[in-house]
Amino acid sequence: MKYLIQILLFVVIFSSCKKEEESSEIILTSTEFVEFGTCFLEYRIDSSEVVITDSLSYVAFEKALKNNWDLSGSCNNAHLPTVDFKKALLVGKLTKTTCTNNTYTRQIVFNSNLQKYIYRITLKHSKNCGNLAESSFNWAIVPKMGSTNKFIFEISEIIEE
Repeated sequence: MKYLIQILLFVVIFSSCKKEEESSEIILTSTEFVEFGTCFLEYRIDSSEVVITDSLSYVAFEKALKNNWDLSGSCNNAHLPTVDFKKALLVGKLTKTTCTNNTYTRQIVFNSNLQKYIYRITLKHSKNCGNLAESSFNWAIVPKMGSTNKFIFEISEIIEE
């Protein structure tokens, strides 16, 4: 009987910890998932993850992207989306796949216990989707939650028959 009570107590404590961890995640529904437009499709970035927290870094980032262009074309006056860095930050995560007909599901939550954002990206495609490579940088304008700018990126892939 003593062991049964200990086991029940352990189960109750463990399940309450799990509930607390889950409830500490806030879905950031005001996140805006953005595309940079055709002028910014061909860019070279050294990292597969980008977090920009201020306007000076954003301007430098845009200039670096434009350095790769032939500026004689229709992209001369192109600009990245406007971000109010007092209220938000810009994040991007590169995903690559060998399929060309992907469906993306994206969600960003803030975990108040960890004081980190979690960016969840799910790629969904059929098993026989071809063999051409596709990549996406999965850009998002994310509302600021306190002073942290730390991200955890979770990428998953669903292959349908």
